[in-house]
Amino acid sequence: MNLNDLAKMVNKANEKRNPAQELLRDFNKVVSMENKPTQPTPNFKPSMMGGCLRRLYFCKIGEEVDYSLPTPELVGIGESGTDRHERIQRYLAKMNELEGFKWKWVDVGEYVKKYKPEGTSVIKQVGMETKLYNEIFDLSFMCDGVIQDTETGQYYIVEIKTETSFKYQSHDDIYADHEIQATCYSVALGIDKVIFIYENRDLCNKKVGYLEITDEMKQQNVVDRVEYVNNCIKENKIPHKSISVNTKVLNEDKHCKWCDYKKSCKKWGES
Repeated sequence: MNLNDLAKMVNKANEKRNPAQELLRDFNKVVSMENKPTQPTPNFKPSMMGGCLRRLYFCKIGEEVDYSLPTPELVGIGESGTDRHERIQRYLAKMNELEGFKWKWVDVGEYVKKYKPEGTSVIKQVGMETKLYNEIFDLSFMCDGVIQDTETGQYYIVEIKTETSFKYQSHDDIYADHEIQATCYSVALGIDKVIFIYENRDLCNKKVGYLEITDEMKQQNVVDRVEYVNNCIKENKIPHKSISVNTKVLNEDKHCKWCDYKKSCKKWGES
């Protein structure tokens, strides 16, 4: 091949080269690399409590998570949800400053210091959210907020959820795993009333759900589940996949799809 032929080949390759596509490719790589999974602390997480108990078990014993990089689309969905959480929280907090509203946004850290719910302490403040830890059940979580009805003095836990249009339109009730998550918050904060704010991620329209936590729910959703996993650890016995403790078995496909412990779980099989 002479130099003229080589030059023609290089020029032809450059013509096909699309710098915009190259930039997008490298951008997506950076997004994924900057959001690689981290090893969670070995505590019970309310967001996991409504799912497979084997996942709870793996988290509690410090099993290594699968370190495959997330897609940039998945990262963006998470970031969008975080951004919307904070904006909603800030608007709720504005009611403290404006006249004509009976609702008062309550600093969760100040609430814990004032009322001292048993076993619960403040770890840190992260933006509008507060990281809490309950030593009785080894619960570690971020709390979206607490709001008070100033006319009655009643406090409510506020839980914000952002969803796709399809998911938003497919339910009117509070999801079972969200109920379990809220029960964990109730146990840790000593507040038995929870308001859910669901936002359609695509259109930003909203709907709400209201939940009153009972002693039976605390027993089934928190005490029984924690005791079951702790006994499995004590007896060195791995839980069954998606097993339920006094509650209906939840959607296994959903929880398996997004699980961080697929490789570890696969080693143990279905039983």
